Amino acid sequence: MNLRFRRFLVNSMTFAVLAAGVAALLAGLAENVSLAAELILLAAILDGLDGTLARALRATSDFGERLDTYVDTVTFGVVPAVVGYQTLWADFGVWGAGATGMLIAMAVLRFSRGCSFPSSSGRHVFRGLPIPVSASWIAILLLVTDKDLFGVMSFAADRGAVIGGYTVVALALSLLQISNVRYVKPSRRQLRTAMWAVLILGLLTRLPLTSFCVVATASLLVYVADGLRRHRPRALLSRGEEQEAAIRR
Repeated sequence: MNLRFRRFLVNSMTFAVLAAGVAALLAGLAENVSLAAELILLAAILDGLDGTLARALRATSDFGERLDTYVDTVTFGVVPAVVGYQTLWADFGVWGAGATGMLIAMAVLRFSRGCSFPSSSGRHVFRGLPIPVSASWIAILLLVTDKDLFGVMSFAADRGAVIGGYTVVALALSLLQISNVRYVKPSRRQLRTAMWAVLILGLLTRLPLTSFCVVATASLLVYVADGLRRHRPRALLSRGEEQEAAIRR
């Protein structure tokens, strides 16, 4: 395959992420909350395949990187925030509007400062929490509240407390997006482990969607905690940035 065709394939995958995001927005506006959440999760999966495909085909380009940035801002920044506001946060008045605005603002700020580069080990490193993590957390929140997957809505005395708890975590994740905490792209082994966990738990419980959300929730929290555990002091961080800049040159 020539380079132009390879780049076309990669950019097509990026547009598939955008299509899933737009479909999620339309589903949310039509009050089909579960479908909107599932489409956001699908977009997150496709986004992971997007970068992998670009590196496998050796078809990275400046245009592709800019396109990916704009698509991710819309799909994982604007869409989850808008659907979340319409479905969950509108009843909270100015607080709900503030949470929505903060999620969008953090997405814009993340991509305005540069956030992704290859490391000397060959694995991709992210400066700050990757934005699909926050979007996936909101998608899980939408599923939990719409389908009451974990039973928390049935037992909670105040529905607002459940939504508020999940929302506080979502806002904390959005702040991590603009932090200097380094996150390494999950390895294939980690992804396979998560997939097997979903399959086994789904077979045991016969609740595939609930099993997926349980494993996804645990995996997201472990991923976030692992990045914080690996966080380096500022002096070491500056030295590492110089080394990473040299690699990119």
